[in-house]
Amino acid sequence: MGLFKKSYKFATLNDKVSNEISKISDKKRLMEIAIEAKDINIADVALDNIKDENYLYEITKSKYFGNVSVIEHALLRIKDEEVINKMMRELPITNRYLKIVYENAKNPPFDISINMSSKIAEENLIKDLDNMKYPIDSEKIKMVAKKLDMADAVKKAIEMLPYDKEKDFLKSLFKETDSITTRLSIINKLQDEDKREMLESILQNGDRTSIIIKTIARGLDKNDPLLDKEVCPKCGAIDSMHLFSEYRKSIDLDVKGYVCNKCKYEILEQTGLGEIKYTKTTLRDFIKK
Repeated sequence: MGLFKKSYKFATLNDKVSNEISKISDKKRLMEIAIEAKDINIADVALDNIKDENYLYEITKSKYFGNVSVIEHALLRIKDEEVINKMMRELPITNRYLKIVYENAKNPPFDISINMSSKIAEENLIKDLDNMKYPIDSEKIKMVAKKLDMADAVKKAIEMLPYDKEKDFLKSLFKETDSITTRLSIINKLQDEDKREMLESILQNGDRTSIIIKTIARGLDKNDPLLDKEVCPKCGAIDSMHLFSEYRKSIDLDVKGYVCNKCKYEILEQTGLGEIKYTKTTLRDFIKK
């Protein structure tokens, strides 16, 4: 073939070019073509002709590391389970390419799945949960319960944690998580198990979203006395509104009104301008809003 190699740098993919590349068996030459080609379609043809999947993995650690697009296209071609497992053992969790090969893994380890955020990762974690038993796997189950972006897996994990033994964990998780889905999963568990003590505690503390309070209240019997309790019109906290009167330097006025001792929501009027127009809101009223 002579001393010079044909350049495909500025070529456009067509049948002739495709046939030429398909006849090349040297994997290093094919990789060179993939790297130099401006047309990603030519790069893909070259990569398709590299049959050594270990080599495709090795390029991520080679001089080609800077060409992210080509490396990602190369990794998408790795299907061999042994190569994928090798990569998952060797690549750190923070590696940008780990997610690409993870998507093709058939039975990825839990330690990898728990650090992923994708639909496939959630499906794998649900399968992992199917094979777990409490209390032997309690720590792993709790790790899944803390995930923020996997509603189905989180719900399953929370269902697996017995309230009587994991009450403190569930209380802590409910308080600390920013996930509405997680909090609702805990509420549903408490309602299913009739854990009124914790449900009442949540009602007394109110919530930054009305969804949680309304979900609990709607699960109560229509004659439950809690429904007739006064609540904050904003956060729904039971018996949290109280009357106050004070001078406010910032506006140089005496004011009076009602304030929620949970979320600090206020209903104000200036002193001397008449009675405060305040209508009590019950929990029964709150859930109608």
